Amino acid sequence: MKKNSAAPLLELSSGLTAGIFIPLGQIPLNFWPLSLLGFALLYYRLQSFNKWLTFCTVAGFSIAYFISGQLWIFNSLYLGNSHSTEELVSGALMLFIVPACICTFIMGLYPACCQLMNVQRFTVASSILFSALWGLFELIYALIPPSFPLLISGYAVLGHLWDPVLPILGVLGSGFLLVLLSCLFAASFYALLNRKRAKFYWLLPCLIIMLLSTFCLPDTEWTRRYDNRVFHYRLQINSNPDKPDSFFTDTSNPIPRLIILGGVDADAHRPYLLQKLPDLSNNKDSAFLVLMPRPEHCPDVFCSIGEGEGCSLEKLRTHKPAVNMQNCNLSRLPIKKSAFARHPSVDSNRLLVMNNGTDGLPFLAIDTVSGSEIIVAFDIPYRGHVIRERLLHADRARALETGRPVVRYSNQGVSAEINHMGIIEGRFLPEQDRVDGELTPMVGKTPFMYLGRYAFLALLATIFIAFAYRRLFQSL
Repeated sequence: MKKNSAAPLLELSSGLTAGIFIPLGQIPLNFWPLSLLGFALLYYRLQSFNKWLTFCTVAGFSIAYFISGQLWIFNSLYLGNSHSTEELVSGALMLFIVPACICTFIMGLYPACCQLMNVQRFTVASSILFSALWGLFELIYALIPPSFPLLISGYAVLGHLWDPVLPILGVLGSGFLLVLLSCLFAASFYALLNRKRAKFYWLLPCLIIMLLSTFCLPDTEWTRRYDNRVFHYRLQINSNPDKPDSFFTDTSNPIPRLIILGGVDADAHRPYLLQKLPDLSNNKDSAFLVLMPRPEHCPDVFCSIGEGEGCSLEKLRTHKPAVNMQNCNLSRLPIKKSAFARHPSVDSNRLLVMNNGTDGLPFLAIDTVSGSEIIVAFDIPYRGHVIRERLLHADRARALETGRPVVRYSNQGVSAEINHMGIIEGRFLPEQDRVDGELTPMVGKTPFMYLGRYAFLALLATIFIAFAYRRLFQSL
C-alpha cells in the first residue's frame, strides 16, 4: 500500500528532474548530453502505460521544463522592465501555462497511442512514436503567438553531429533525432538490464545506423555562390547623425556592397542621405542600403544601389513605431530592372531583412527566402545575455536551413556574422560603432526549402502512416 501511494510522488519527481535536465543542454550551460539524459529519463518513466502515473510524470516534466527554460526569457521581457500586473499575468500565461498544458496533453497521449497501435514497451517502434509526439508538440509550440520558442530541442545540438540534418528537415528534425537517440539509449539500457536479447539485437543496429548517418552529409553544399565577387558589408551599430560622413567616405576598406545603418532616426538622416544618394548610385560596386532604426521601430530597406532600379527620393520611407513586435513585416528588396549578363536571381528579392517579430521562430516563411542571397536579422529590443545567445543559435539554424549567410544587427547586445554553413565568422559588441566584413552571397534551394515548415509534418505523416502496418512494427 505504501508503495502504491508513493508511486505518483516518485513519477512527479522523475518528471521534474527530466524537465530540469533538458533546458540545461542549452545556453547558458550548453551541455547537450544533459538534454539527452532528460529525454531518456522521461521516456523510461512513461513506459508504465498507467494513465494516472503518466499524468503525474508529464505534468511534473512540463512544469519544470518551462519554468527552468523560460525563466531567462520572462526576466528579459518583463521583470527587467516596468509592466502592469495584467501584462505580467499575460506573459506568464503565454510563456509558462499554455505551453505546459499543451505539452502535458500531447505527451500524455503516448500510452494511449501505444495501446491503440499495439506498440510494445522499450522497442524501436515505441522510441519512434515518442519522438514523433515530442516533435508534434514542438511544432505546435512554435506556432503559438506571440512566443519565443527558444526551447526547441534542436537548438541544443547545433555545432554537434546533427547539423547536416538541418538543411533537410530543419531544427525540428534535429530535435527529433536527439529525442530518438535518447529513447534508443534508454530502451537499450532496459534490454541489457533485463536481458532482453531479442529487443537489444534490434535496438543496437538502429542506434549505430543513426549515429553513423550523421557523418554522411557534414560538408555537403546544398546551395551555390551567387558570383565570385567579394561582397563587402559595413555595419554601423550606433550611427551619429551629426558625423555620418566618415561612414560613407572612408576609403581604408573596399567600398561596401551592403550598408547597414543601425540605431538611427530616419528624419535626422534624411537630409544627409539625400545628398549622398547620387554618389552612391554612381558606384556600381555597391548594392544595398538598409536602415535599422531604434528598437521600437520596424527595420526597413531604403533602396538598391548600383544594381537594379537605384535610389531615389521616393525610395526613402518614414519609419513608424511598432506597437508590438508582430507589426513588422518581412522586408524584401525587389530588383526588377534587367541587365546584361546578370544572374537570374538578381531579378528577385535579393536581400531579406528579417523583422523582430519572427526572430525567435525556428523557421521562416521559406517562399520569401528562395530568391534572396543574404538575410539580415533585426534584433529584439530586450536585454539579456542568455536570450541573445539563444537567438544566435536560432540564426545558425536559419543559415543552415536556408543556405544563406546571416548578418545579425543589434544596438544593445551582440551582433554577429554567420556564413551559410552556420559557422559564426565574427561577433561584434555594441561599443564597436562600425564593423567591416565580407560575405559570400548564396543562391539555390536546400531540401528544407522545398517543404519549409511542412517538412517535419511530412516526416510525422510518414511515421504515423507506417504505424498503420502493425505487423511490421510488432516484430521490432
